[in-house]
Amino acid sequence: MNSVEPEMTPERTDAIRGLLLHTLRNEPARRIQRRRRRILVSVTGFFLVAGVATTGATVLLQEKSVENTAIVHCYSSMSADPDGTYPGSSATIADSNGRGQARDALTLCTAMWEQGVLANDFEPTKPANKPGVVPELQVCVMRDGSAAVVPGETANVCQIVGLAPLVG
Repeated sequence: MNSVEPEMTPERTDAIRGLLLHTLRNEPARRIQRRRRRILVSVTGFFLVAGVATTGATVLLQEKSVENTAIVHCYSSMSADPDGTYPGSSATIADSNGRGQARDALTLCTAMWEQGVLANDFEPTKPANKPGVVPELQVCVMRDGSAAVVPGETANVCQIVGLAPLVG
């Protein structure tokens, strides 16, 4: 019997090439290798992003000392208002020359809490408000170097509100 080989047309050659490439691409070892590569890239990317975020937070929120003693910010809550600001008040004590001085931020804000100034129901036009309850307070440092006293029972209150903890 005389065997006749099929003619190799360009279409047939392209079909064979396509079948071969499809087989190679879908070979189980290739799929496993691609999956491993994707996992490796994803894990590496995650750790890179986490490292950059941690470094940034450490640089931004490292302990600082108070450099601006002209004013103290007394927060009345750890929760930001809808506009991103924190509720509370600011205070200063004038020295003999009329300049603001706030040497002891914690004492100043504690006095404001005791007087009820930072309570939710404080009414500034009332002749007498009821005394307030002083929560546990932490002294933090704002970006401008002024002190901010924040209520909170955890040691990392400053980091929670995005401020640097006070050195010391």
